[in-house]
Amino acid sequence: DNTGGRVYVSILGSYSHVFYEHITKSDFIYYVVRADVKFDYIGADVFDRLYSKLVALAKQKFLKTSLVGDWVQQNDGRTLYIGSRSSVYMLRMYEKFKQTQLLTSEEVCRLELEVKPKGEQRLRAREFTPLDFISSCSWASEFFNSLNFGVDIIPALGTIRKQTDHERSYDWLKKQYLTTLRKQFDIVGGCEKTFINDLLGLEND
Repeated sequence: DNTGGRVYVSILGSYSHVFYEHITKSDFIYYVVRADVKFDYIGADVFDRLYSKLVALAKQKFLKTSLVGDWVQQNDGRTLYIGSRSSVYMLRMYEKFKQTQLLTSEEVCRLELEVKPKGEQRLRAREFTPLDFISSCSWASEFFNSLNFGVDIIPALGTIRKQTDHERSYDWLKKQYLTTLRKQFDIVGGCEKTFINDLLGLEND
């Protein structure tokens, strides 16, 4: 009964690469709904150093930021978010060594670029490598290149444009009064010119 339907599959951790290699060699028709590209950095004060770079980039690019975790006592891990959850790209950075309680004298900081391709771009993303996902985000490319990645910028995997106040108001008007407008259209005999002039308060010839 489900022939021709879709199946959502989520693969995490070390199995991701195994699944990716399998699916690319198969005959399945698939597309990418979301991909997380992760990098771990180890070193003294690595979190604070990367935090300074990201905050400077966010200010320069006018990117949304948010903080989660214990930023006061710093007994538990801290997380920094760059970008919006509703956008195509969002970057998170958190203290991995506190989360996993690794036995190390140095900090372990994880960077994750979350990518959610839009529309037909989900098909294009099928052939992407981890670095391709970074390359498709201009501000992420700039940041990772500052860490000596050397990635090139390629076309983005879609954009989300925020509606203007006028567009939201117009959509609301149509939703609220569509039945009334259609009835009035029938009353004027389906004459578009008469209907539009009446709606806009214009005189009919």
